[in-house]
Amino acid sequence: MRNLFVRSMVLTLASFLVLAGLTVSAQEPREGVVYWDEPPAATGPAAIGPAATGPAATGPSESFIQTRGVSQKLATCGDGNQEDGELCYSSSVALAPPGSSISGIDVGRLNGGSNVDFVVSQWLLDRMISSLGTGAGTFYNTQTRSMGDGPTDIKMGDFNNDGITDIMATNLHKDRVRIRWGHNNWQTWSFYKTGDGPRELVVGDLNGDGRDDFVTANTGDDTITVGVKRSGSGFRLTTLYVGAGNSTVALADMNNDGDLDILHDGAGRLRLRLNNGSGSFGSPTTLVTSPSGNTAFPSIATADVDGDGYRDIVANHGYNQMVLVRRTGSGGYRNPVFADLDTGALFKVQLHDMDDDGFVDIITNEGNTTMNIYLGNGNGSFSSGNVINTLNATDFEVADFNNDGFLDIIYTGTEARLLLANP
Repeated sequence: MRNLFVRSMVLTLASFLVLAGLTVSAQEPREGVVYWDEPPAATGPAAIGPAATGPAATGPSESFIQTRGVSQKLATCGDGNQEDGELCYSSSVALAPPGSSISGIDVGRLNGGSNVDFVVSQWLLDRMISSLGTGAGTFYNTQTRSMGDGPTDIKMGDFNNDGITDIMATNLHKDRVRIRWGHNNWQTWSFYKTGDGPRELVVGDLNGDGRDDFVTANTGDDTITVGVKRSGSGFRLTTLYVGAGNSTVALADMNNDGDLDILHDGAGRLRLRLNNGSGSFGSPTTLVTSPSGNTAFPSIATADVDGDGYRDIVANHGYNQMVLVRRTGSGGYRNPVFADLDTGALFKVQLHDMDDDGFVDIITNEGNTTMNIYLGNGNGSFSSGNVINTLNATDFEVADFNNDGFLDIIYTGTEARLLLANP
């Protein structure tokens, strides 16, 4: 297996085991077996966060982002009320210790409550941190647990259909995923094999049986691994070669048949694989071919950006461009349209209605220290960005953490930080 990260030799084996919360074992754990942590991992601070105060075409064409003045987002915004076209965010607040090498984040409901919680992975320390939301933009019951060797990405899901949220992470250095089972407060875990070097992870029910399944993008051998949960133990695993330089994978119902399909990159192409309803996928359809050789598409997002009832695609092309692929009413796809951003470091793209005007907007993190929100016009075009200064933002998620009806942003890098909307 390729070793994709250089690890410090100063850290001794004993200290590594203490950090990861593991006990010394006489043998390598076996795939699919449930293991208990012993003793339970340490619990973090009681609360963290702000004070609780209530068809394939190639080549660029005209840009789908309309140029206009870029506005800098400040900590406060006029009278404090968010109006159409106005985006206001609080100063960011740290949610995890600095310097903790947070590489992945997911948001959802860990304890079945009505408030949004979060979980992050720390690939250098081989662990995860979970925290429950209060519904006021603060968090409590922070827990730290070991999460395998090199957890670069992390996701929530219910993999055994017991109604309780489990947590899965990639193990980059061991070519596998690890699941923390939620029915015992994530004190037990199992692992399952993937391709070489799983870096990105997506989770969803691929065959409609009520159990979540997973797909990983494996950068070590240019494959994706599809894991469909069996009714008993384990997963039915399928590994598909997708081409050199693959970096990402996404799940979405692209043809409105109720089944989650796979979007992925590889060999300088963005491709779609349709689900047959059982979690099996046919030959790929190429939607975009890179106009610059084998340039990757590091992030892929889907939503209906033009109001026709079909999901469209917005993806990063390399680290300086975005590309839009719109679905047609006849079931095909329009020619891709590129937008040059000249940011130098475009990492991730998501699609949400950030200003609550009924139109989907684009959210990106750019240049490591900024995020950008491109407001949608409802017809597949977007206005140029609204910049937010950040601290080392390499990943992010969007949710309403304080139940005020506005979407907030949580981002990660050397630490996790929260930006509350409409302060």
